[in-house]
Amino acid sequence: STGTSAPVRSASRTPSPTPDAGVRYTVRPGDALELIAGQYGVSSAAIVEENDLVPPYILEVGQVLVIPTEQ
Repeated sequence: STGTSAPVRSASRTPSPTPDAGVRYTVRPGDALELIAGQYGVSSAAIVEENDLVPPYILEVGQVLVIPTEQ
């Protein structure tokens, strides 16, 4: 080995969401679907549909949900 290496760059660019894509929300301890929906002014059903959730809709801490934006 010559001891030379290419500089390492982190590819941490996040694609910008389209205006109708909604916002990303990371589930925290104590969160419930209804509380998250109320916080964003959308229905629980809209979050369920956007994220393809299935009953009994158990959220896990760290899970990322897409919250649809209603305009």
